[in-house]
Amino acid sequence: GAIMRVERIGDATLYCGDCRDILPTLGKVDAVVTDPPYGIGFQYSGGGKSKMHTGTRNHTDTRNANKPIIGDDAPFDPSVWLEWHCVLWGANHYARKLPDGGRWLAWNKLGDKEPWDSFCDVEFAWCSQRGNDRIFSHLWKGLCQKGAGVRREHPTQKPVELMEWCLGFLPTAHTILDPFM
Repeated sequence: GAIMRVERIGDATLYCGDCRDILPTLGKVDAVVTDPPYGIGFQYSGGGKSKMHTGTRNHTDTRNANKPIIGDDAPFDPSVWLEWHCVLWGANHYARKLPDGGRWLAWNKLGDKEPWDSFCDVEFAWCSQRGNDRIFSHLWKGLCQKGAGVRREHPTQKPVELMEWCLGFLPTAHTILDPFM
């Protein structure tokens, strides 16, 4: 079936299953805020390392060893999500498929630190609401993370503060869809 499991988290509802199957069963959605598979072929490999098309990233968590990110083996097509107000992370990887307008949101993952390795220090999201491009600085790179007691559960996990910041660029939204949570 379309829905594998439904979880309640406070006033939020999490539908666990394939977003392509679940979306037609949902009611009104005000906005889409998501971090989709970018189509870059990221894959976990054994030994605590993850391979990307641009190089190798070290991770100490091997729970997902040898598991690809579902959907990341093909270019991402954002068109299905563009009927709503949206914030789409990783949009620099599929920018040519986005409409003119909107704004870019940049996340400086170094916070106030200087670069220390050869990996990406910034991530970009495209926001459908027109306006000036903006930067959010919040340390969240590798093992260095701002926030006491924060445990990173996934290599592409975003901090709560970043996602809350994103919501400020959208009109008031009561129902937010994250199809790739």
